[in-house]
Amino acid sequence: MTGKVWLVGAGPGDQGLFTIKGLEVLQNAEVVVYDALIGDAVLSLIPDQAEAINVGKRAGNHRMTQEQINRTLLEQALAGKRVVRLKGGDPFLFGRGGEELELLAENDIPYEIVPGVTSAFAVPAYNGIPVTHRDFTSSVHIITGHRRSSGNTHSVGRAEVSRNLNAPGNAGSLSDPDGLGIDYEALVRTKGTLIFLMGLSTLPVIMRGLLDAGISPDTPAAVLERGTTAGQRRVLATVASLEEESGRAQIKAPAIIVVGEVCRLADTFAWVEKLPLGGKKILLTRPKELISGMAGRLRKMGAEVLEMPSIETVPIKPDPVLDECFKKDPDGSCEPWTRAGRIDWMVFTSPTGVRIFMDWFLSDHDIRALAGIRFAVIGEGSAKKLRQYGIRHDFMPTIYDGETLGRELAQKIRMERSGESGWSEEPKSPQTRVRVLIPRAAIGSRELVEELEKAGDIDILDIPTYTTEYVNRGIVDVREQIEKGEIHYAVFTSASTVRGFSAVMKDADLSRIKAICIGRQTRAAARAQGMETRMAEKATLDALLEAVVQCAAEDRT
Repeated sequence: MTGKVWLVGAGPGDQGLFTIKGLEVLQNAEVVVYDALIGDAVLSLIPDQAEAINVGKRAGNHRMTQEQINRTLLEQALAGKRVVRLKGGDPFLFGRGGEELELLAENDIPYEIVPGVTSAFAVPAYNGIPVTHRDFTSSVHIITGHRRSSGNTHSVGRAEVSRNLNAPGNAGSLSDPDGLGIDYEALVRTKGTLIFLMGLSTLPVIMRGLLDAGISPDTPAAVLERGTTAGQRRVLATVASLEEESGRAQIKAPAIIVVGEVCRLADTFAWVEKLPLGGKKILLTRPKELISGMAGRLRKMGAEVLEMPSIETVPIKPDPVLDECFKKDPDGSCEPWTRAGRIDWMVFTSPTGVRIFMDWFLSDHDIRALAGIRFAVIGEGSAKKLRQYGIRHDFMPTIYDGETLGRELAQKIRMERSGESGWSEEPKSPQTRVRVLIPRAAIGSRELVEELEKAGDIDILDIPTYTTEYVNRGIVDVREQIEKGEIHYAVFTSASTVRGFSAVMKDADLSRIKAICIGRQTRAAARAQGMETRMAEKATLDALLEAVVQCAAEDRT
């Protein structure tokens, strides 16, 4: 059975500019063949079950030749696979998308095209440059600044300019001593905005060509580096001075060149750097199976977010201890903890613990069997998850950590049992002992149990319901970005995610990381790995986000 190929434009880098259709196609891919200039956040969307093939084309460094890429697409499709060819920007704008379809068409392979947002328009927009403005220009022209490859009849080098540039009368104006195939005279006559893609290495040649063709040396020009990402930078100058200013700023690829009066508007219309987290790249660790709401909130405030699932929670199956607690009577009814007496409290220390327990329980029991049990949660996240099953919590500590949960819950229980307003020192009879069930991770903090045990009149069943495994997909080289200082902050929402991240990073120098942690235990785990740490004032996502914003503000000053 023949497969199918989808040619998908990934946009210029920002995950928010990846199209809805592109995401839908990517999520159903069996094979993903991707380029080097795909944004990290988009690469993180590649499904785990898909085979990811990095063809990594950069100037002067190709993992595969174009012919090898074409052959790979054909072979994967002939094997019956759903293949996504993921390309930066738009696949039909200097992306050689047409070349990749030729071999597929020759072999009757079905395919679809999913256009992408081109960097030619998105990158200037993220730098406050409108490519057209009726006070300055009414046309825009996109040109490749990449030199032609000798012997490649499909190489595109000619300016993508208005139709009238190829009209009779313009013939003979093309001078091509540099091999770029650009008609500078025609471009200058348009008086439009000129956008050169892949032209950083030939910037001196391009500027000289425009000057020789008669453009004013004072014409505004800009070079825009790594647009739509946290690393974006811009240099504003003129056609005469852009080469010098770009060199002084040590601009590196990928970058685009914009020439035209609209460049004057950049400082006025600049907006990205004004966002609270503009220019910040944040690593967000989370359990693999959870969709992070925090990532969206960080992106709305301007951050580039790299989500890295560092742990995976695996339910313990079978779980005989848990089965015994909820053993059914012969008549089919379920009386929790039938051998030891009724459960009084159930304590959840994470949303994952809630989900795994409730999924297990409801697979074989009725929710009404939990009637009469009271529920304690460690914080807002667990409370929210519990409400999804129609249950509201009865207790939440003032500080969201295991030690406070155990101490304050023990105090509440003893006060209720004693009937007094404070602690009771009188020992209780076995009939009055309170029974507490804690379904949670196999490796959980002992502080919760230790605080409950101090009360002396509480029976505790601490049951492991899931294990934590460390995962690392490895598509994005996080270690390299840490070493280069490209990640500004790492946000941790639990101590287990710190340990998982540290495990997959192994020998990386984690002292280079500024860790922003949700609570005391998480901070302690990060400090143990040598990270610089900051803790949210409260163990809530709102407080964690505020801590990130405060760090960014302090760094700016």
